[in-house]
Amino acid sequence: MAVHKMTENMQRKWHWAALLTLATLLTGCLGPRPWYHKDYDRALIERPSPGANDPSVAYTLWMIGDCGNSPAEKPWPVFELLTSELASAPSNSGVIFLGDNIYEYGLTPDSAPDHAEMVRRMVAQLAPTKGFLGNVVVVPGNHDWAQGKPAGLERVRREEILVEDFLRRGNTFLPDGGCSGPVETMLGDSLVLITFDSQWWLHEHDKPGKAEGCSATTDAEFLANFDSALARHAGKQVLVAAHHPLHSYGAHGGYYHPLFHLFPMLMFNKKLWIPLPVLGSVAVWYRKFHGNIQDIPHPRYKALRQALEAKFVQYPGLIYLSGHDHNLQYLPKEGRHYIVSGTGSKATYVGHGKGARFTDAETGFGKLVFLEDGRRILDFYVVDRQGQTRCVFRQPL
Repeated sequence: MAVHKMTENMQRKWHWAALLTLATLLTGCLGPRPWYHKDYDRALIERPSPGANDPSVAYTLWMIGDCGNSPAEKPWPVFELLTSELASAPSNSGVIFLGDNIYEYGLTPDSAPDHAEMVRRMVAQLAPTKGFLGNVVVVPGNHDWAQGKPAGLERVRREEILVEDFLRRGNTFLPDGGCSGPVETMLGDSLVLITFDSQWWLHEHDKPGKAEGCSATTDAEFLANFDSALARHAGKQVLVAAHHPLHSYGAHGGYYHPLFHLFPMLMFNKKLWIPLPVLGSVAVWYRKFHGNIQDIPHPRYKALRQALEAKFVQYPGLIYLSGHDHNLQYLPKEGRHYIVSGTGSKATYVGHGKGARFTDAETGFGKLVFLEDGRRILDFYVVDRQGQTRCVFRQPL
C-alpha cells in the first residue's frame, strides 16, 4: 500500500514537472517576435521613408490604438516616441487614436474613486498632440462604451466632452454623441478618412436615436449611409477607420498561443498559471469558432464584417484601420489593405497565416505616408520600456 502511494506521488510529481517544462518551453515562444511573410524583403526596413516635411509627401497619418492602460508612475515610452514624431510634423498630417482609450470601463462619473485616474489615462495619450499642426481624430472602442455594459452610452459621451475640452480643436471625437457614423473627413483633395463607431453595432444596451441627431438607428440605415459615403468618394484614396478589425490573427480573431490550452486563465491575467488542460481547450475553441460579441467569429460581429466587405470589394486600394487586438498586423486582401495598430499601451500574442504579411506583439504604432505621385508606404514602429525604438516593418502599398 505504501509503495503504491509512493508511486502515485512520484507520478504526480512527474506530471507537474512535465507541465512546467512544457510551459517554460512554450513561454519562450510567447515573447514579442516580429513575423514576416516568407516573401517579404527585409531590406525595405533599411530604406528611408520620406519624412512628413518632404515635398514629395502629400499626407502623413500616424495610427495608434488601445492606449488606455498606460501606467502613471513614469512617462510611457510609446507616447514619448509619438510626441517626438508629431513635434515637427506639418499641417498636412494627422494622428488617429483607434479606440479603447480608457480601460476598463470608460470615463467613470466625477464622483467615482477612479475618475481622476481615468482622466489621466485619456490625457496622457492626447498630450503628444500639443502643438501638433495636423488633424487629430479619436474614435471610441468597446471599453470606452463601458465594455458593453448599460452605462456605455453615458460614458462614451462623457469621454467625448473630455477629449474635445482638452484638445480645443473642435469636433475631433468621431462619430458624435454615441451615433454610428459614418463621418467623412477630407485629409486632402483626393484623400478621405471615413470613421464609424463599430461598438455601436455591437452594443446591446441604450443607443441614441434620431432625436439626438443620429442619422441611423437601425443596421439597414447605417449600411445605407455607408454606401452613400463610399459612393461620394469613388476614385479617391479611401481610408476607413474604426476600433474593431475585420480580419485579425489576434485573440479576437480566434488565434491563441498553444500555452492557453493548458493555462487558459492567462487569457485574463499573465500571472494566473492555473493548469486546466481540458477546460482550456474548450475555451480556446469556443473563442475561435463562436466567441463573445467582441470576437470576429461571433454572429453579430460577423454580420458587420460581411456587410462591410460586400461594399469594400467595389473600392480597390481601400485601407481599413483598426485596433482592438493588442498587436501590429498588416493583412492585404484582394487589393485592399487591413491594418491593426492596437499596441498603444499593451501587447499580446498574435499568430499568422496565409493572409498576413506581417504581425508583431510589441508596443508601438503605425504610420502611413501618402506621396504626391500616388504611392503609399506603411511603417510600423515599436518601442520598449527603456525607450529603445526601431522600425520593424516598411511596405509600399
